[in-house]
Amino acid sequence: MGNIPSKKKNSVDDESGARNYIHCLPSTQPTRSDTVYRMIGASQNGNLKYPLPSNVEEEKHWLQDPQYLLRYMWQSNYRAPIEDKLIEGNAKILNICCNYGTWTLEMASDYPNSHFTGVDVAPIFPSGLTRPNVKFLQSNILEGLPFASNSFDFVLVQLFGTTFFTENDWKDKIIHEIVRLAKPGGWVELAQPDSKYYNCGPNFERWNDALLNHLRLKDINGSICENFGRLLTSTGQISQIKHEVVIGPIGSWGRRAGELGASYAHQLSGKMKPWIISYLDITQEEYNEMMIKAEQEFSIHRTYMSTHRFVGQKINSS
Repeated sequence: MGNIPSKKKNSVDDESGARNYIHCLPSTQPTRSDTVYRMIGASQNGNLKYPLPSNVEEEKHWLQDPQYLLRYMWQSNYRAPIEDKLIEGNAKILNICCNYGTWTLEMASDYPNSHFTGVDVAPIFPSGLTRPNVKFLQSNILEGLPFASNSFDFVLVQLFGTTFFTENDWKDKIIHEIVRLAKPGGWVELAQPDSKYYNCGPNFERWNDALLNHLRLKDINGSICENFGRLLTSTGQISQIKHEVVIGPIGSWGRRAGELGASYAHQLSGKMKPWIISYLDITQEEYNEMMIKAEQEFSIHRTYMSTHRFVGQKINSS
């Protein structure tokens, strides 16, 4: 599957220059693309375009909007080869699951001659006039988005409801809608974290297994992001699929980035608390004790997460 690291120690540098080692990287489902693994925050030229938050206030923004962490992880806002088109102007870009609109607004500022549309099922994006080349729209992808086929030069989907959509939703509706909206010759890109964590201690593994099993009962695959390449290929309309995986440490073993990863994990455990308590049939006190121990285990076991990114081009039938 391409550049998959061996099980030898793979040295990686984080922002502070520390050398860490990950022994067992996650396996991925076979696709027609090579898979490239990167460490969180790794840049192409050694310089960080997007650094970690420098103060408490910035960190609060990061925890509220995971787009900041995603941008730091990849050191870019996109991977598709569309920059020339964006600079040239009149490119039409669609951001599905735009959340707070952070990505859409930043890209609109960077490329003022292109046009950006952000869509989300929840109207948490900015209201009113933001920038002349931006518009936001509330809409549900499962019901079909209100755009004509072949409308956009680039369709981006990221941080998109891994714990809400069933496998059939992805296979029968979401992937096909993403592909439908891209112009022939245009690009699609999906970026999503895996709900499975790796190198877990016994308490965090118990929590993570409970989460994944609870999702399976609802026909939700918490690791659906591993299958995006296969799903895109199955449409018969996407070629040149590239697959990258970023590895993010959880806990102080990963220094500053790992501490931030632990904060996200803590925040997620709070959101999932009612589900896990019900699934494991435990009390709130037992849950809280389990999570305290789980967070203590992060650095002992060198826990980490993976985030997948797939990029592909819609076949030009002409």
